[in-house]
Amino acid sequence: MKRSKILLVLLLFTLSGCHFLEDGAPDLHGYVLKQTDSQIFVVSKIANDFSDRGGVKQFFDAITLDRVPKNVEVGQEVKVWYKGEVDVTYPACGSIQHLEIVEPKQPEGAKLSTEEVVKQALTKIDVEYFFAITDVVYNKDTSSWTVTYKPISLYNDDEEKLQSIQIPDL
Repeated sequence: MKRSKILLVLLLFTLSGCHFLEDGAPDLHGYVLKQTDSQIFVVSKIANDFSDRGGVKQFFDAITLDRVPKNVEVGQEVKVWYKGEVDVTYPACGSIQHLEIVEPKQPEGAKLSTEEVVKQALTKIDVEYFFAITDVVYNKDTSSWTVTYKPISLYNDDEEKLQSIQIPDL
């Protein structure tokens, strides 16, 4: 009897730990911009402001991650919780503890999905280093999508302005 109570307590402790992980804020929320057999490259969609500490005003987290679930693809919006330490280079390197694919709502009248639009945009955006996708919006009146992005460079990052690209909804 005592043994089963200990097992029950351990089971409840383990399950509550998993629940805490999923309830906590993700370490990163962004788009998968590149993928290899064993890794993905994700850049946050929302910038952090470090200007009050002498840093840049718009800093986008960027990380190469391993331990990638099989259902993850380029173009998807994801929320990621890291496992263990993260290498603090830029872009960073780390491992995935938990990954959640954000399921976008299909806009009324749109033929393409947000994921398909991001994939198309990735083939058309030409920047020196890499970029952060900040928004993907469907315009029903023009039957097109607008993908807003910010080019990211290692130097003078605050000077880079938001840009956009139009993707026809074909």
